[in-house]
Amino acid sequence: MKANELLKRFGCICRLKHFTPVDIPVIFVAEEKENAAKSANNPLAAVLGAVNTTKQIPPTLTFNADNEMVQTLLQIQGDNKLFQHVVHILYVQSLLQGKYPVNSEEMELFNHSLSELMTSKMNDFINFLN
Repeated sequence: MKANELLKRFGCICRLKHFTPVDIPVIFVAEEKENAAKSANNPLAAVLGAVNTTKQIPPTLTFNADNEMVQTLLQIQGDNKLFQHVVHILYVQSLLQGKYPVNSEEMELFNHSLSELMTSKMNDFINFLN
């Protein structure tokens, strides 16, 4: 999935699955990390961490294969700015909806992508009228 490359720098992987409700285009899920203060107070934390063999699942953005916007997004071919902007917007929107922290780089990416998308569509509309 092309979206994996776009979100790799955030340590996020992308998946495409069928889920309900269909009006939700994406869901972001990340495992809760152990409280740093709690582990700092535990003298065995380093040993326990080394012994812990449970596989950590990376943060995952799951695209809803049944959602109309996602289906349209998947039809975009090539290295397309529209695709990039929509993926970036959906990524940050999913963080916000899931009440995950959004850092300044992600917020800047969201604002830039939203601005580019809106400007592009307004220009398309102006060109259509002329």
